[in-house]
Amino acid sequence: MGLALLIPITFGVLISSQSDEGNTIFFALAGMQFTSAVILVLAALAVTSEYRFGTIRTTLQAQPGRTRVLWTKAGVIAAVAFLIGEVAAWATFAVSRSFDETGVLVLRNADDWRLVAGYGLVYALLAVIAVAVGSLVRHPAGAVTLLLVWSLAIENLVNVIPGFGDDIYRLLPFVNGTLFAGDPQITGVTDPLSTLGSLGILSGTALVLLSVATVVLKRRDA
Repeated sequence: MGLALLIPITFGVLISSQSDEGNTIFFALAGMQFTSAVILVLAALAVTSEYRFGTIRTTLQAQPGRTRVLWTKAGVIAAVAFLIGEVAAWATFAVSRSFDETGVLVLRNADDWRLVAGYGLVYALLAVIAVAVGSLVRHPAGAVTLLLVWSLAIENLVNVIPGFGDDIYRLLPFVNGTLFAGDPQITGVTDPLSTLGSLGILSGTALVLLSVATVVLKRRDA
């Protein structure tokens, strides 16, 4: 959680202290993209650590309703991730603004507010995805590796597939998370979905994965 605050603030200070009119809100908060990896790791470990140390058995003995266990865990971790996202984003914006000499870091419209406030919601949904993957994989290293490779490499590789890569890339969840709380420039998407469309892709992915994880958890031994 400390890293989730330190990373974006450091990036924000470095970027905003440069006298460049192009240092917009999105670029001042560029470090939030890296912080999303911290959220994925945090959420995955919150689930896989129970399997690693065997405490999941105690949990399920105390509460036999496996659906309730998983969805409650996802809700709690998502709430924590939402809080981290909001605190990190607003703190980064405030600190970056104090180093900005161009005067561009101003909240002028709804899109500007979304660029800052949207990270809490994105982080919450990323946390749900990580919880689902963690419940499916169960191994800390495996879950973390899968999530990081998926978010940092696999989706970017899809973009370079000749012919239809662009069409698939614009529909991928992590890309749309960046589009919702960011800007198409950084993703390379030439024909992005609407803001609500991007949020729907990310939300739908989280819901589907959590539902699959719930079915699997109910059918196999802890």
